[in-house]
Amino acid sequence: MATDKWNIVTRVGNRIKDLPSALGSEVLVEYVEDAALHVEQYTGQSISLTNIGSKFFPVLTNLSAAMVAGYELGVGVSYTAGRLSIDKRTELDGNQRKVEFFVSMANGNLNSLGRKLEHDTTEPLH
Repeated sequence: MATDKWNIVTRVGNRIKDLPSALGSEVLVEYVEDAALHVEQYTGQSISLTNIGSKFFPVLTNLSAAMVAGYELGVGVSYTAGRLSIDKRTELDGNQRKVEFFVSMANGNLNSLGRKLEHDTTEPLH
């Protein structure tokens, strides 16, 4: 089963209720595109946003939801060493726990996809 970025936008909207109208669908698409770029850089795999493979559904949905919820609730969400993290200067309470949930889910999804290993090749010393 494959889908496109608009299906991911719908999935994010289903997970975050009462999104402000200022976060129109075009802005949500930007979050999905940002999430896809992050996943590509992390895994070394290409993602077509017009034909997204099902293995990318969870990570794109959760990454996008974490970024959207963080923006909506004023919680700092950042990427560090291939992982999402929450700015600990932000005190989490009640409704903001959903950001923590999405961050945790997205990190688990990234781990299940695997990370691209980078290595350099060198000439042997003679």
